[in-house]
Amino acid sequence: MNEFYDRNTGKRGEGRVTRVARLPAVACAHFIVGRCRYEESLNPGYEPGYRCQVLARLESAYDEFLTRADAFALEEELAAKLWRARCESLYAKIGCPDYEPGDKNTCPDCALLADDVCLKRLPECSGRCPRYTLKNRG
Repeated sequence: MNEFYDRNTGKRGEGRVTRVARLPAVACAHFIVGRCRYEESLNPGYEPGYRCQVLARLESAYDEFLTRADAFALEEELAAKLWRARCESLYAKIGCPDYEPGDKNTCPDCALLADDVCLKRLPECSGRCPRYTLKNRG
């Protein structure tokens, strides 16, 4: 039993207090795979913790590769061929514990990747909240 305040009588009392459950937010514009992308939509890329770590490592490796390719004055075709081979070996080494197979036409080909954001890193949706906004139905 919990103590509570009864609004109708204006008295304190003891009794059963039921927990109010939030309504689901699947129709919310910020809802994506059980996660809330509200904060990310306000300022995309601001929170580095939301970024896909595999993609961030590949980008860092690519920057280093470009610096080396420029230093050796490699032709564009040769550099592209070398990067493809390097990228495949790096991608296999990096790995991700949250990886879920997705579109094979993207790199990385993870179903949880939305632009450069890992959906598993976004906060969980707690249901309808003050930020709840209906999706456009058009």
